[in-house]
Amino acid sequence: MGRKRKGFKRKSGFRDARLFVIATEGQKTELKYFSDLNAEEYFPNNNVKVEVIPSEAGRSAPRHVLQRLDDFRRKYKINEDDELWMVIDRDFHSWTMKELSESRQLCTQKNYNLGISNPCFELWLLLHLVDIHSLSDKEKEKLKWNKRRGKRTHCEHLLCNHLGYYSKSDPDFSKLLPQVETAIERADRLTQYGKVDLFDTLGTNLHELVRKLLQAR
Repeated sequence: MGRKRKGFKRKSGFRDARLFVIATEGQKTELKYFSDLNAEEYFPNNNVKVEVIPSEAGRSAPRHVLQRLDDFRRKYKINEDDELWMVIDRDFHSWTMKELSESRQLCTQKNYNLGISNPCFELWLLLHLVDIHSLSDKEKEKLKWNKRRGKRTHCEHLLCNHLGYYSKSDPDFSKLLPQVETAIERADRLTQYGKVDLFDTLGTNLHELVRKLLQAR
């Protein structure tokens, strides 16, 4: 038997809550998003427990994200229907194809799920606001390469345009989360229902994780 999960409480009268462990490349944005998603004002769910493990001290490389999942699994009991997710960006400017391919292979070996956004997590956020599938090929190419202009990337600039304000260190998702089911539908169309390789193609499969979080009731 593994150690009892710290802070993981089971409510009397309910079946054991299903645990989703999400190790992320980012430090604050993903943590805030997945925590807010399961909050009382949006999609509260007594049958789901979300445990987000963000990066620390700049340790955001895929191997470090994977290591945090390994550490969690060694430390705590994992039930058969629990899911462990590695959530990373494709980020052409940071990670090589070799690093990503090795991560995908290890996830398969360890029975982890790989959540990837090409180019970055902000693309998933944009899908709450924009039907990217309907954008011009030129604009999709800009999104894919996500070049930095000043202090912000192209995706971050678009979020600012639609929200009026966006901060990676202190994000506000109150305008996005009511549109999460729309974002899931748009991601399905953009990624052709999982038939594309997200290492090369603009898109995300985070809607698969979010759909599970909403449906696991």
